[in-house]
Amino acid sequence: MENQISHREQNRLQAKDAAYAALHGSKVGIIIDINREGLSFRYFHDATHVQDDSQKILTVSIFNKDGFALQHVPCRVIADDSMLSEYTFSLVKMYKCSLKFGELTAEQQSQLDYFLIHSTNANE
Repeated sequence: MENQISHREQNRLQAKDAAYAALHGSKVGIIIDINREGLSFRYFHDATHVQDDSQKILTVSIFNKDGFALQHVPCRVIADDSMLSEYTFSLVKMYKCSLKFGELTAEQQSQLDYFLIHSTNANE
């Protein structure tokens, strides 16, 4: 597996504390990892709410408990898959959504860089 080609140009960073992503108001969850190219987050998926976000241009907002908020970042869904759960009988399942950012404004890029420096393990 050492020769496996990575689709990511940059490694993803782990978010410190609690940082959240809200995908165009329909999915809200905790950020797992993030970089300048995209992010992934985990969220509770209700089986009664089925929505296919693949191939759509969407927006995501990123925020944390310290008051940081980066809103309306263009993105598209790369993957949206169920995660293994110890509670297989549950009607609500945990999913992982991976996003690739679109073209950010200069202000959005500046805010994202601030978030990466101050709210991830970038300096560890």
